[in-house]
Amino acid sequence: MGRRAHSKNITVVPRRKKMVVYITVEHKVTSYGPVYTALAEVIRNLRFGLNMTQEDVAKALGMSRTSLTNIEAGRQRVYLEDVWNLASILKTEPKKLFAAIEEELRHHTS
Repeated sequence: MGRRAHSKNITVVPRRKKMVVYITVEHKVTSYGPVYTALAEVIRNLRFGLNMTQEDVAKALGMSRTSLTNIEAGRQRVYLEDVWNLASILKTEPKKLFAAIEEELRHHTS
């Protein structure tokens, strides 16, 4: 899963003896499903509540900020061990983290 680029329109703009071509690209972002979307929302909210950056959390998890960005967008699968460690980093218990994910799922499916 990931992004797929589709050309939306092409604009040619003449500039000083050169032609510059601008291409507008539309990105279609896909998610792994409602559980990953709910996890993303919960992680983001907890992180904001603690005033932590993606860089802070990613470093504590031992992953890149880009990976955490993809997790927070629901575009990347997450190991259970990372979810477990996220609970600790985000100052909560795993049980409460999973309960928050379940609540977020209920909120979006009703």
